Amino acid sequence: MENGYFVRFARRDGKPDDEYFYRVAEDAQRHFDMFADDDSGLYEKIEVVSLRSPCEAVLTRVFSVIGGA
Repeated sequence: MENGYFVRFARRDGKPDDEYFYRVAEDAQRHFDMFADDDSGLYEKIEVVSLRSPCEAVLTRVFSVIGGA
């Protein structure tokens, strides 16, 4: 398996997750950090996943729903 990272945006609306591949961890983290203050309500969570064995999330941001939406 190729080394690298992807940023996964787990959507709340039932549509497929959005995933973006990066070869360098810093680039993946930069994309992840752009959504630190996201209040769109579109995402359940955003995570950076390492493609090294074992494949696992190295950063996760979970969004809560405010107002029962």
